[in-house]
Formats: sequence, structure tokens, C-alpha cells
Amino acid sequence: MREIERALLDGEIDLAIHSAKDLPAELPDGLALAGVAAREDPADAWIGPGGSVAEIPAGARVGTASVRHEGGDVTVLAWLLMLHESMAAATAVAASGISTEVIDVRSLSPVDWKTIGESVRKTGRVIIVEEGPRTGGVGAELAAGIMERFPDSLLAPVIRVASADVPVPFSPVLENLYRPDRDRIADAIRQITA
Repeated sequence: MREIERALLDGEIDLAIHSAKDLPAELPDGLALAGVAAREDPADAWIGPGGSVAEIPAGARVGTASVRHEGGDVTVLAWLLMLHESMAAATAVAASGISTEVIDVRSLSPVDWKTIGESVRKTGRVIIVEEGPRTGGVGAELAAGIMERFPDSLLAPVIRVASADVPVPFSPVLENLYRPDRDRIADAIRQITA
């Protein structure tokens, strides 16, 4: 696996995941999901020229979420860049005694309701963080799914932290203001646990 990571970073091979339903935030997860997808449907993903597939870690499956940070007060669901921002927010609020469970959703079809449900039952509070706009986003579907499947476990309404419902700014400075960051996520964590 290390050889493949090095080759990817050096630009010797390419990684392509054609399906927007699989959203890994970490390189090993991306490699695993691409390999699993290629094994299930070779037209769906590949690594390297000619469709060669990397060694797939044991237990890797499409449709599994991953608990990246254990906690007991609130569940934060995130993916891609927002996973990293959520992890930083969890670290920031830990200083004030808030224990945050951060889950990397990783796959949006199928959603790993088992992992999400276990966390919701444990914490009773959920924040969904996504880089996309709030209206019509994946977060809305996840929130609806949580409220439909685990209504008796929720101690507070689900909070969504998302980008504004405006076109993505062209300027990098404005884009950074547009999308959620660790401060906005930390504020939401403090709000739901107050």
C-alpha cells in the first residue's frame, strides 16, 4: 500500500473513482474503495494505467463509515475536507470538556446506518457538516434519514453546517469564507451541547 501511495503522490499513477457516492477523505480509504469498486464493477473505478488495481486492505467495503474520533456528547458526520475541519473542531471543544464523536461517512450510497445509528443512540445529538450548499445537499438527506430511523434517540434537533446557498466564489479568500471551517463547526458543537 505504501508503494501505491508514493506512486500516487509522485504522479506516477492516477486514481479515479467515477462514482460520486463514494467520498473518502483519506488516501488509504480512497485506494480501498477504488479497489473494492473495481472488484465489484471494473468500469466503476481503477488505479493506474490499463486499469490495474492496488492491493485492497482486508475488511474494506463500499458502504462503511468510520469512527475517526470517539466521543459521548455529540456525533459529527462529515466527509472529504469537512472531516479534517471537524476533527480540528472536536479537538478545540475538548478543552472545554465536550466529547465529540466524529464519523467519516465515506459512502453515500449505501449509507452505513448501523454505524451512524450506534453513535446517535450513544450521544443523542447530531451535527452534519458538508462543503456543499445547505439547500438540496447530502446533509439534508442524512438528517432526514436520521430523524426517520432514530427519532427516539435524538435529544436535540439535527444541526447542519454547510456552505451558503450562493454560487461558489471564484476568489480563494472568499471561498474560504464561504465553506464551513473548524470555528463554525466548533460553534455548532457548543450550541447543541449547551
